Amino acid sequence: MYKSEIKSMNFEQEAMRQQKAAMLNDMLGMTRGMENELILMQKQLTNYEQKIMPSLQKYLKVSMLSYQENKSDLNTVIDAWEALNMAQMNYLNQLEKYYQMIVDYEKSIESGSGMSGMGSEASPDAVPMVNTINTGQALQIREGQYVNAGQKLFSLINTDQVWAEFYADSKQIQDFKRGSNIKITALDNNSQAVEAKVDLIQAYYREGFNYSLIRANLPNASRQWKVGILQNACKDTENDKHAEATTYTCPMHPQIISNEPGACPICGMDLVPVNAAGGKNELMLSDSQVQLANIKTIPISSSGFSTSKVLNGRLIVNPERTATVSSRYSGRVERLYIRETGIKISKGQALFQIYSEQIQTLQQDYLLQLKQVAAFPNEKIYSSMRDAAKNKLRLFGMSESQIKSLEKASKTSPLLTVFSSESGTVTELNISEGQYVAEGTQVLKVENFDQLWLEMDVYPSEIANVKIGTKVKALINGMEEQTLVIDFISPQIDPATQVLKVRAPIKNTGSLQAGMQVSVLLPVSEIKDAMSLPMDAVVRDERGSHVWVKVSLDGAKEIVIMVRIYYQVNIY
Repeated sequence: MYKSEIKSMNFEQEAMRQQKAAMLNDMLGMTRGMENELILMQKQLTNYEQKIMPSLQKYLKVSMLSYQENKSDLNTVIDAWEALNMAQMNYLNQLEKYYQMIVDYEKSIESGSGMSGMGSEASPDAVPMVNTINTGQALQIREGQYVNAGQKLFSLINTDQVWAEFYADSKQIQDFKRGSNIKITALDNNSQAVEAKVDLIQAYYREGFNYSLIRANLPNASRQWKVGILQNACKDTENDKHAEATTYTCPMHPQIISNEPGACPICGMDLVPVNAAGGKNELMLSDSQVQLANIKTIPISSSGFSTSKVLNGRLIVNPERTATVSSRYSGRVERLYIRETGIKISKGQALFQIYSEQIQTLQQDYLLQLKQVAAFPNEKIYSSMRDAAKNKLRLFGMSESQIKSLEKASKTSPLLTVFSSESGTVTELNISEGQYVAEGTQVLKVENFDQLWLEMDVYPSEIANVKIGTKVKALINGMEEQTLVIDFISPQIDPATQVLKVRAPIKNTGSLQAGMQVSVLLPVSEIKDAMSLPMDAVVRDERGSHVWVKVSLDGAKEIVIMVRIYYQVNIY
């Protein structure tokens, strides 16, 4: 029955693979066709911008000069004007179609990416459901940076439900069935045990492994599971019963207890058998042995305390306060106002001056549109073309004050000063005076250090103690302790280091620098009533941690402290 079910499942999987492959081929064919159309339309737009429009503008200018000199009639000027307007209308229509085709192309790329992910080989770690937006990985782009059409900017991860994948050998596979419920526990975190349903059992052994792959759906509405976290399955085994025939101790250090003869690890003296007449967990010592071993006793007190774990952290730059300045047109850097990195700049401060005939052509087009609006104030088409030309100047980096100066002077200039859009510190400078830059060249980067991020490393066993809003204490060498609030928890664990990235913002008064190492105290638990005892009183061996409690003048009784019982160690 089980074999036939597996066989049927294989046929279904093969049919689904073939169907998905056919759909993917159709999608790729459609995408290639759209790419060819985009290239052709881009050539047409370039022809309009570089040849047709400039020639018609030149013809109109010559016609107007000829009319002013009474060498031609007004009809010639009107014909030239109408020809230019017709060309501009065609250009705008083509441009609108071009932008719409880019949107359709990006949607087809997005659909193709989702299709190509179907049926892909599953990862042995927890795998999320991922939706990709195409137009880098996360935080690989910055404001002002140029991107290409179809370039992937970032990925969106939905962790409401994740997959847990594990392997089972030929014997263990018999215990699993599709649809059956199993319990999954995170490695190093036994508190995160949830029930999951098996939805996939691979009927063949993976190449190089003598195990079959099993997959289960994990509900993750509470976000307790992180992508990449390791899981572990283990059987409960009974602890071996330890039979003690004879107990040995050191005359100088009676806290040293052994089941076999040997030497004391502290002083090197031979261990001697002790009197076991008092019982299995009792040790009988004489007064001389107590004095010789310098054994002291104190009353056990009860007090409240809280426990914390120390996390490793570091200060990093807040990418939300990082801006990239790119050249929006080709040209030559005539003057550079910022000549080195590390300099603080203000918003609106001049960065560099560039010589570009491209921006001069755009200015000429805008002035021409202003003249058309003045000549035909009732024609809406000319107002629309004027606004389009003005928006193009804005997109190419001209400020409102620069555009107003252009309108007032009615004179174009190939020189344009570029100003900073953000305040901060220049951390990268990629140009020099006299250098020619192409459109999209990254000129410089500005980072604001007024607020930094404290990035912490959290191990899987500590994830349960980390939540949005949790307060932590940051300890930076030579500075006062600061209390911060966690505002971001990464949805996935780093597969290389098996740590979870957690973040908290920290205000920088000027003494903090990115890259500083920070010790972070993460609160784990708070106990109102617990026993307090010296650290030296706790004895640790292969059986666990225990203490000796004096019950009479000549005897003591061993009390074993279980692992899950909290206790505080006070150093005396």
